[in-house]
Amino acid sequence: SRHTDTARGALPSHSPAAMRKLYLLVSAGAAISVFGALAACVLTARSAQPQLLSLWSILPGLHAAGYAAGYGDILGITLLLDRVSAVMLLLISTIAFVTIRFSERYLEGEVRQVVFLKWLALTSSFAQLLPLSGNLSMLLVVWLMVSLSLHRLLTYYSERPLAQRCARHKFFISRFGDLALITASVIVATELHTLDFIGMSAAIDLRA
Repeated sequence: SRHTDTARGALPSHSPAAMRKLYLLVSAGAAISVFGALAACVLTARSAQPQLLSLWSILPGLHAAGYAAGYGDILGITLLLDRVSAVMLLLISTIAFVTIRFSERYLEGEVRQVVFLKWLALTSSFAQLLPLSGNLSMLLVVWLMVSLSLHRLLTYYSERPLAQRCARHKFFISRFGDLALITASVIVATELHTLDFIGMSAAIDLRA
């Protein structure tokens, strides 16, 4: 059963009108993501060439040094758009939109409904960045953010022992996954001498 009491240490309940406006805003953002993903699918279907967009470099000096050494933008925010990432983005965006709309009615009257919506929006946003990651460092960071924000969703009903147990098991298993991904990234970077995915593809083609 769902709980609506305030004894759980939650934030004060928002009015139904305020929650409807908040859900409308978040749902609109999710819908825009779906249409954006559809547009990306159309654009990438017309061109087989992947598109790489470097939005921001955290450390400009490291950015230049990374490219000089052949590792690409080591700590930069780089987006890679191709046919596979566009389809994955469409899938994730659609699931996020459906989940947001479903949670509005399912959690109606919950004291901490706004908390769930916040973590759901964050998890969805990070998940949409996963297929768009243009380099390994960005992929690792986004992967970790998805895992941590998803953990907060799993512990939404913090008073339920089963929810706590499942979230705890998932947390430790995810850390093993993080370690495996970091190890694989180090091996790939060492062997191919690059951290960006386009550079990896080119290095593999040269070895073929």
